[in-house]
Amino acid sequence: MFYKKRQGGYTTLLVIVFGSLFVFSVAALSGRVLVEQDAERARMYKAQARAIAEAGLEYYKWFLAHNPDDTQHGTGGAGPYNIAYEDPESDVVGTFSLDITGNEQCGAITSIDIDSTGWSADDPTVRATITGRYAQPSVAEYAYIVDDNVWVGSDRQISGRYHANGGIRFDGTSNSEVSSAVGTWTCTSSFGCSPASTTPGVFGDGGDQELWEYPSPQFDFAGIAQDFNALRTLAQSDGIFYSGYGGHTSEGRGYRLVFQNNRTVDVYQVRRSNIYVGAHIDSGVYENDYYVPRRVRYLGNYSIPSDCGLIYIEDRVWVEGTISGKVTLVAADTTYAGYEPKVIIEDDLEYTTTSGADGLTILAEGDIHISPESPEDLDINAILIAQEGYFGRNLYPCFYPNSHQDTLTVRGSIVSNTRVGTKWGYTYWPWCFNQTSGYENRVNSYDRNLATDPPPFTPVSSPDYQFVEWRED
Repeated sequence: MFYKKRQGGYTTLLVIVFGSLFVFSVAALSGRVLVEQDAERARMYKAQARAIAEAGLEYYKWFLAHNPDDTQHGTGGAGPYNIAYEDPESDVVGTFSLDITGNEQCGAITSIDIDSTGWSADDPTVRATITGRYAQPSVAEYAYIVDDNVWVGSDRQISGRYHANGGIRFDGTSNSEVSSAVGTWTCTSSFGCSPASTTPGVFGDGGDQELWEYPSPQFDFAGIAQDFNALRTLAQSDGIFYSGYGGHTSEGRGYRLVFQNNRTVDVYQVRRSNIYVGAHIDSGVYENDYYVPRRVRYLGNYSIPSDCGLIYIEDRVWVEGTISGKVTLVAADTTYAGYEPKVIIEDDLEYTTTSGADGLTILAEGDIHISPESPEDLDINAILIAQEGYFGRNLYPCFYPNSHQDTLTVRGSIVSNTRVGTKWGYTYWPWCFNQTSGYENRVNSYDRNLATDPPPFTPVSSPDYQFVEWRED
């Protein structure tokens, strides 16, 4: 009897223990299932909120197509604007709220930022916000755009899209698309092909070749042309303007600008320049360059308007310094037929910060040159546009002390009507012993910040408005 009583006690205890474990397991499993269900519902509501927020951006894109530059949703008042989102097969399934900001420069809207916050009618507490910038894409999206045949040497490092309307021999390195508007072209000795041969639109020993595209749509150089008369008038009223100083008759004349880091610029009148003998690679002829000022007259220090950073010089311009804010420098002349002012970069062009708050666009009707007396290591931060000419540093004989320099770093974009060149081998000066002229090392990268928010009047790469930036907050 005593043994049976002890056995019954153990059985009861085991039943209680295992029963409790079973209850706890079922409770834990049920809790886990409920937690998973809640998490799944949260994910579902978040996905719905995100889809509704995206619908809000697409809705306002449609609205702007019919009501350009309207940042107030046709109400005339400030937002945000709450708009019911309807499912065509049912009823209202949620709401998106739009917060809209127009970005203005020189009195005109250049881009529109749209914050769209969406939520589902089933759970308004779960929300998603997506931000888009609506604008015309600019040339600042590219590292290079050239309306000619080009040769990218093996020493070149390029970060950003590279496009030529002509053929491309690409021997350098790149991390982005390399595109040519032609399917085939004739590569000559000027591009390292001897004898001349018919080649694909893009060919060479560079890479990544999977990113090469040809033929691709031609870039419309005529479309980037600016209305210089309109810019001239605007600079006279809202920016900084200087009329011609006689550069159309004397190449040694013009203006020198030295940007200061407090959003001012020192302006000098260049009365005479030294003569250097140089040649562009396509000319094959050495000519006199008047790219080094010798006699200058200080005109003053001027504040660059914060709401319209436009400087219009109706003559040749020498430039260097540190840029604060967004500034566009235009060198053009609409008075004297056939005169296309040039811009000469003398020294570093830097920004006070690389956050995207600063930016410089240089729009030259003619060429953009690097001075023959530029420093050994030259840093250029700018969007450079040679509308009817070319960007480069001419070929200078080795007896000039600065003919051969070390490193050229360009952070921004280069848009050149004809072939670019900043490093050349000597052809006509055999006593230079196979040296090179220009910069031994060249590094180019596009400025991601300026790609979506460039300085005023930076030419566009497409006439169509689109979302140039899209992110989820």
